[in-house]
Amino acid sequence: MGKTIKTIGCDILSLSRFYKILKSYDEYVLGYLFTVNEFKAAKASCDSKLFLAICFSGKEAVSKALGHGMSGRSWNEIEIFPGKDGSAKVRINQETRVAELNCFWELSWDLKDNFIYVLVNIYSRRLSRMSLIELHILLVAVI
Repeated sequence: MGKTIKTIGCDILSLSRFYKILKSYDEYVLGYLFTVNEFKAAKASCDSKLFLAICFSGKEAVSKALGHGMSGRSWNEIEIFPGKDGSAKVRINQETRVAELNCFWELSWDLKDNFIYVLVNIYSRRLSRMSLIELHILLVAVI
């Protein structure tokens, strides 16, 4: 089945600036930006600060791809789980997901010169042609 790019979103994040922000706030305040699952995965990763930086930048890129930024939206509606290969899994909560059912996501990231670069592609698909397995993958937004 073919895919058509519906929209893209990108973000660039300075690690040094982000790390200063992480030092400035406790986990309670950072809980407004990151989900419990993201915190758990970050703590289990080999570099928790880098993991959270990719999550933050990924959320920015996803929100830009959706066309509205984070305005009127909770940061916890979007979960990002970076892979070591420059890919990432994206999970969107149920309310946001309903509006995006005809789409699937690809998120890639790279690290260079103290910056995280994230690119999100949102592809259109015809729901009527999807198999149950493809629908399940879409609903959990697995890349």
